[in-house]
Amino acid sequence: MPDYGYIAKLIRLIADLLHGAYRPPQHERVTLPVTALHRFDCVPVRHRLRTIRSS
Repeated sequence: MPDYGYIAKLIRLIADLLHGAYRPPQHERVTLPVTALHRFDCVPVRHRLRTIRSS
């Protein structure tokens, strides 16, 4: 059984590291590109390659 406390601490640590890299005025400029990259990364490779070729 996974240790949920460890996973939660790890997620909080990563969030704190990412949050500390940008000042609050920069958050809105960073959030959208990171979200778009994440969604693009979730697309299966064959669809991703088709999308890249078509652009």
